[in-house]
Amino acid sequence: MGFIIIFLLIAVIGIFVEYLRSSARGDRRNLEGTNRGNGYFSNRYVRGSEFVRRARSIETEIAELLNSLKREYNETIETERKLNSDIQLTLSNLVNSYLPSLDPDVIARINPLTGYSRFDFENPIASLEQTRRNLEYELQMLETSELYQRRREVEPSGQLKVQLAEYNQTISPLMRAVNLYENDRRFMTLYRCNYGTNSYTYTGRWWNITYYQHWLWAILTARKFNQKSFIDVANHYRDLRSRLDEMNRIVEPIKAQIRAIEDNVKQRERVIRELNTLEEVYLRQCRQALKDHLQYIDRSELCRRAQAEPEIANMIKCLHGLEKKAEYMDEIAQKGFQPRISQLETKLQKLRKKITKYSRTKNQDVNIPASDANMWIKNPAQRIRENSMRYTQARESIVNFRDYELYDYNQNVPWWTVMTHDDPNLDLDDISDLESFEESGIPDDYTSDPEFLQERTITDDIPRRRSRRRSRRIIRRRESSRSIYEGDIS
Repeated sequence: MGFIIIFLLIAVIGIFVEYLRSSARGDRRNLEGTNRGNGYFSNRYVRGSEFVRRARSIETEIAELLNSLKREYNETIETERKLNSDIQLTLSNLVNSYLPSLDPDVIARINPLTGYSRFDFENPIASLEQTRRNLEYELQMLETSELYQRRREVEPSGQLKVQLAEYNQTISPLMRAVNLYENDRRFMTLYRCNYGTNSYTYTGRWWNITYYQHWLWAILTARKFNQKSFIDVANHYRDLRSRLDEMNRIVEPIKAQIRAIEDNVKQRERVIRELNTLEEVYLRQCRQALKDHLQYIDRSELCRRAQAEPEIANMIKCLHGLEKKAEYMDEIAQKGFQPRISQLETKLQKLRKKITKYSRTKNQDVNIPASDANMWIKNPAQRIRENSMRYTQARESIVNFRDYELYDYNQNVPWWTVMTHDDPNLDLDDISDLESFEESGIPDDYTSDPEFLQERTITDDIPRRRSRRRSRRIIRRRESSRSIYEGDIS
């Protein structure tokens, strides 16, 4: 009986041990198991090494997407920079079309076409003629002056230049000799202290070290200039300086006459140059004033004023389209790419910290709760990739748009809609032009409009696919009596 009990006890223990082993193997398999459908860990715990392996693949994917978005961002910023250059060039061409020359008929049409009224009370043609008369009078006074009649005297072989050259033959060696003394620091220090005379600053101050320093300098200076004493050196310098000053006093009136005659000739050349370029300068100034006015003027109002001149109207549309392109590029970069770049950078930084932590030997076999691990490896790449692709497609569509003349201000629709060919997939909610239309109200009875869901066109060449939300938006634009581009002609 006892033997049977012992046998049963051993059998129970063996079954229990095998159960524990089976459970351990199952736990190990569960520990490394994952949900293959979504890439998340499906069990309660995950080992540190398995987390690191999965996290590294996600890190690579996020890093690649991050680099791609940065390239897209940089390309968008570069496109905006080029567009801004094109805007200034187009604006200048528009100004030149308004103001091709300073002609009375041209000046008279500036106000009706642009609303710029300054030329009506400050006529540039009258101002130009007054300036011309002033310059012609100044030229006459310069040419009849005594100085201009003496202009031959300042030529290389002229009387004044010959006299100056003769005096310079004497002055030049004197100048070189004087410079030998004046460039010697020790000599000039002693000379200014009146060394060797009764006015010497340190006379009798045998206790002052400077007294002995000057004594040594005086000996060295006399040797340098081959004189017996410093007094002889000072007297020789004084004589040279006196002769040079005397020559300069003789030469200075000659130099003054030469300067006066040369100034007269230069003034005459300036006046002639201004007369020759007067119309060009005035035209450039007038164009700049008109350009400053057009810089921020309402484009729809400009286009309305230019209805009788289709070429200018198309240039206005081209300018406005380029401006909206630059605006859209900035919004795409700052609202489309930059937030997503920041989001990925933050995600990548946190993920790399976890990878570093669980890559350490002591943490490789640590059991991490699957809920934490799944939160850490949550991958936003696919969602961000799909979302950012819309911004990339919108940017390409906008950049490639060239048919500016198709835009119709009477339709009161954003340039974005025209440039993207009313593609619903490119109707981005964070674009300012589109948001401004969404903020306006719409009566409920418009939903019963029989044309509500019908296909319409922005222009004859751009078909519009209509969804309920976008149809309501177009109805608001169609019924709005004001332009979205607010401005005032001043």
